[in-house]
Amino acid sequence: MNKPPQSITRDKLDLNERAIDHGHLNNEQTSTSPENLNEQDPGHQTMNKPPQCLIGDLVFPDFKYFYHYIVTVWPGDVVFPDFTNNRTFDYWTQLVKSFHEEVQFDGMWIDMNEISNFVAGSINSCPKNSIEDPPYVPDVAEGSLRFSTICATSQQNLSISYNVHNLYGLTETEATYTALKTVRNKRPFIISRSTYAGQGYYGGHWSGDNFATYHDMAMSIPEMLNFNMFGISMIGADICGFQLDTTEDLCQRWYQLGAFYPFSRSHNSVGLKPQDPASFSQDLIESTKTAYMIRYSLLPYLYTLFHKSHMMGETVARPLFFEFPKDKNTYSIDSQFLWGSSLMISPALAKGTTSIGAYFPSGVWYDWYTGGALHSNGSVVKLAAPANKINLHVRGGSIITLQDPDLTTTLSRKNKFSLVVSLDDNGTAEGDHFWDDGDTIDTHPMGKFNMIRFHSSKNIVTNNVMYAGYTDEPMLLRSIVVFGVLHKPTTVKFNGMAISQFTYDDNLHVLKAQGIAANLLKTFTLQWV
Repeated sequence: MNKPPQSITRDKLDLNERAIDHGHLNNEQTSTSPENLNEQDPGHQTMNKPPQCLIGDLVFPDFKYFYHYIVTVWPGDVVFPDFTNNRTFDYWTQLVKSFHEEVQFDGMWIDMNEISNFVAGSINSCPKNSIEDPPYVPDVAEGSLRFSTICATSQQNLSISYNVHNLYGLTETEATYTALKTVRNKRPFIISRSTYAGQGYYGGHWSGDNFATYHDMAMSIPEMLNFNMFGISMIGADICGFQLDTTEDLCQRWYQLGAFYPFSRSHNSVGLKPQDPASFSQDLIESTKTAYMIRYSLLPYLYTLFHKSHMMGETVARPLFFEFPKDKNTYSIDSQFLWGSSLMISPALAKGTTSIGAYFPSGVWYDWYTGGALHSNGSVVKLAAPANKINLHVRGGSIITLQDPDLTTTLSRKNKFSLVVSLDDNGTAEGDHFWDDGDTIDTHPMGKFNMIRFHSSKNIVTNNVMYAGYTDEPMLLRSIVVFGVLHKPTTVKFNGMAISQFTYDDNLHVLKAQGIAANLLKTFTLQWV
């Protein structure tokens, strides 16, 4: 762990800015060659010799016993902490605390934790025995268990690496979770490249070093859905691709899709062309901004989905067959997905696409942009897919909570709310909304949260405040949009009082009630007649 650069200081990170940088606090503990490890090395202040807790319960009185544990990764020659040893948790917490005193970061991105290694085994090779070179070798890269990782006989507290190799990412994430929780006394945010069963309790995942190709963009969808089924709901791929120089047409489509990854981030390798939106045309900038303004407006809905994932094990991004298990046509669909049960995302995934064929399960679906209804018995529908748009549809029967988007999530959550009510064929809809301060640990068991349910039937929208334990921020409602109002209303009432600020689209059957000044934590009714 090197010292943070001078440009990253406490006064640079104000309350509206958040940054995660893996380059300064990595899972690898930086060292130089053994003979040069000393307390005077200013670049490697945190490990002048291997701490006792690093590798199992072994103690290294001098470096000759350290021979087979030195590997090479981005910082140079390193060793990896043994996270199966509880004492390493304390060591890791101290490192996090020390760095947090320099830069008050909020989360950590942990990388290379498969364990990944630029050499085979160690810089000093590996012992010769039947563990390192078993009589039967699985179909692994280069036919070697130590290819791009540590020696299979590397001793950890729980067992040798041969037996616990796949646990490294999970145990590091757990140690990082413990450290961040201790140091910040807030919710830890962790993204890890390597994961295992149980990862979703402690952190999220990004899919690693993909390529800037349409194939890899398309494959990111089933990968995202699989990890949600594994219980790891905070998941995303490197938008625009990590390896290879991306292209504008690919990047434009990928930003549109990536806006609907649960974990949304653009990232590429060193030495490649920049791929941030500002590096491309104004058209790409505008389409990306549009996609992310939609994402930011949907953050209350997304937050509620993560609450359900945390409390009940539900998926955030889910395949269509989760919601339509009796529809066999949904079983093989991996080019579309849902956020929760209510929002369907149908991206364009091929070069030069101007239209797509999207499958609509039985029911009524509403175009996100216009509110126009599409009634389906379960069929593929051809949709226009201009370069500056991703197709989104709201499922009939759902109520989604939105919030006015802003420049940052910190600012967005201070803005007013609105509801999108999408009536089903019976004229009914329902939804719910969970809210708390967004960072305090265990708000649910402490009762410091709000849970509101919404219902619509017989031309009335109502709320039911199930629990109101968080009142530090106002939850002000400014508008309600209702899709599927078949007859033009003559009067719209809010809490029994007629309102004048409403519009109705005769062609799209969309009612918009605006100018509402209400508190979501107080019972209300919207009625149209």
